[in-house]
Amino acid sequence: MNKNVYLLYPAGYSGSFVGWCFQYLSNPDESVEPFNKSNSVTYGGIGTAHLHRRTATHQGIDPLITWLMRNKPTEPQVYLINTDFGGEVDVSRLMQFDDTGIFIKIHHNNDYLAEAYGVINSVTKWPTCFATVTRQGYHGKELLTECGLLGVDAFDASPDNLALRNALVKNPRLLGMGNPFEYSFLEKMNESSRSWYEVRNRLQPHEVTAEEYPLSDQTQNWSNRVFDISLVDIVDQKFIDFLMNVVQVTDVVGVPGPELQKSLANKHAEYVDLQKNLEWFSAIKQWQDTGRVSEYLLSHPAIQSQVLSILFMHSGVHFVDFFVRKQWQYPGKNYIPLLAKLNHITPEQAASITDMNLPEFTLAPDGIKEIQHLAVSGTWKQMSLKEITGLYKTALDCRVNTLIKN
Repeated sequence: MNKNVYLLYPAGYSGSFVGWCFQYLSNPDESVEPFNKSNSVTYGGIGTAHLHRRTATHQGIDPLITWLMRNKPTEPQVYLINTDFGGEVDVSRLMQFDDTGIFIKIHHNNDYLAEAYGVINSVTKWPTCFATVTRQGYHGKELLTECGLLGVDAFDASPDNLALRNALVKNPRLLGMGNPFEYSFLEKMNESSRSWYEVRNRLQPHEVTAEEYPLSDQTQNWSNRVFDISLVDIVDQKFIDFLMNVVQVTDVVGVPGPELQKSLANKHAEYVDLQKNLEWFSAIKQWQDTGRVSEYLLSHPAIQSQVLSILFMHSGVHFVDFFVRKQWQYPGKNYIPLLAKLNHITPEQAASITDMNLPEFTLAPDGIKEIQHLAVSGTWKQMSLKEITGLYKTALDCRVNTLIKN
């Protein structure tokens, strides 16, 4: 490889496969078979691309920087970065020391069905993510208990694992937020860093030098360096076109010949064929259109959780999740505007919130009362998916009949 590639994405967004593609294009003769075709604690569920060793592994920006300082790699390679929101802060930080690196953000394109697909992938194919996010040594017993996460086993794929299902419903942002990239925010972050370097260079030029610090505009130039793609497009033919465009405009690897491109296209087709969770899109559409809950939607607690998340969303029930409670521990009321926006908290509700006095959920006044009652009473936590969806369908039918009569 001629340059480093940084892939930014939450677990479940096919980033390992994208990383393998760059490795394959750079050295096809030494490439290993990447696809996992059986369930494994070490390599994940069927359809992961984890059989090739990912060096460094998929991790947050801070562990990655620690890894870089400890291992001091000298050759360009692919880095997999677990990032929240859009990843603009992470990209700006990396640009401070890598003048030529290529950055690719994988996101859900603000599509809640695509976001749900990512969550399903994360838990069914890589339950390690859930285990690391909910580790007690980092978050503490109190917070995990409050969020219904203490002792939840993501490796138990039984459809009756209601603890896992309910935890994912109550904490929709738990496993990361694959938001689209905001290029204007990246520019603001770069400008903020650049202004610091310029002031220090002017006042202490003997310390903050152009040789040691990124003082020139060129060091943070992101023209033809920052790209983005949705996780749904990765499992579509669009991905090959996207990848070839990145290769051609960045010179990250040599432009592959026709045979290598064909071989890569075949590996992509094989990868897509292994993605059994693509059934999510047809199954959820069928449920939304007819109310029928397919066997696929019932087959795993993580899949059930995403059906319920959509059902609650359409019923005006908005859970105040793990991410919010974790942030609330620190800045408290300084975060009220953001928390209100994220969780549909009214100004009146926000004014009454102090310390950790956060509600479990908020209710929209025009929501479906039958489902909101389940949230208030907590009875949904013991009910089956079929029972809840059946009640939801009945409530919707009543609404339609009322509108017709009126």
